[in-house]
Amino acid sequence: MTQHVHIDWDWPQRPAVNFDNSSDEMRLADLDLGSGTRRSLRLVAAEVSAEEGRQFRRLLPGASAKARFVARHWDFAGPARAIDELLSDPSAFGAAAHPVERTRLRRAAVARLALEYFAVKSRLPDSILALYPDLFAQMARFLCEKASDG
Repeated sequence: MTQHVHIDWDWPQRPAVNFDNSSDEMRLADLDLGSGTRRSLRLVAAEVSAEEGRQFRRLLPGASAKARFVARHWDFAGPARAIDELLSDPSAFGAAAHPVERTRLRRAAVARLALEYFAVKSRLPDSILALYPDLFAQMARFLCEKASDG
């Protein structure tokens, strides 16, 4: 038995969310965050040794891609696990064996991810875009003031 599907082409399209399939992405630099938020993120990102910075530059792109991939599947803890997996490599981040140092490296990784790898590939409604500056300001305050090893 053949099933027929009727498509009503005259039905009005819902304009709530429009997806932009172009290669344009919204990056952190595209948001009006104010200099304080960006400066705070840069300070936290810089709290690494020269060798740790080299390892982040080498390994964070892959960890970022993995975190982005698992997040698409509603695994909300997946991105954190991807970064913890990165930091658990003793040949790259030997200091991470100590809880205080691991927290410092986590903070630096989150700041670097925000500064260098944050990207929105879909066109979002203005009401959602308006939330990003406060989100990043709160995140920067947390990374600077409240993140601890406890």
